[in-house]
Amino acid sequence: MPMTTAIDYFKHTRLLDELRIKSSAIASAVNGIAFADLEGRVTYGNQAALHMIGGYALEEILGWSVLAFADSQEEAARIFAEVLDVGNWVGEVAGRRKDGSMIVVHLSASLVRGEDGEPLCTLCSFIDITQTRNALEELRLKEQAIASSINAIAFGDLTGRITYVNEAFLRLWGGDDASDAIGRTVFTFAQSEQDIERILRDVFAQG
Repeated sequence: MPMTTAIDYFKHTRLLDELRIKSSAIASAVNGIAFADLEGRVTYGNQAALHMIGGYALEEILGWSVLAFADSQEEAARIFAEVLDVGNWVGEVAGRRKDGSMIVVHLSASLVRGEDGEPLCTLCSFIDITQTRNALEELRLKEQAIASSINAIAFGDLTGRITYVNEAFLRLWGGDDASDAIGRTVFTFAQSEQDIERILRDVFAQG
């Protein structure tokens, strides 16, 4: 085998090995990964992406819009237009899974260019943040419930210093602003320091 032919052969083999490794890495990635053509039509999706949107088979979604799951197709079109124009887009997209349940993903989309700089396709990476968003929404609702409660509510640190009071607490104790109470000890608002000390001991002992 001539030397140049042998070099070309080994170079070709190495490139094939690199492609196989990259292909396997994408296929087995924990993040959802999808490729789309320059019209936004899906040409590939890994198992994580398929599972994320509800268990579709790849054959089912080939040719779909890469953001077909999005609640707002108007927003999806705007996102894809920005990817083509700017070269990338990062943000959150809300949508629906195959069974109709809600999903929120963190999307990183970018334009893939060839060696000549011309666009080849688009690459989208998805991270499911639905549980995180739901947890934040639950915390927000609880915070609103505490803030608007008709009962006086205060939080304190382990030394008994106040870290939060709601409006009902301020009305009860005659304060004008939360800053009037935050940082002060609960002893400030008690007629009997002995009672407060006893209560705190019980809290630490019994939880």
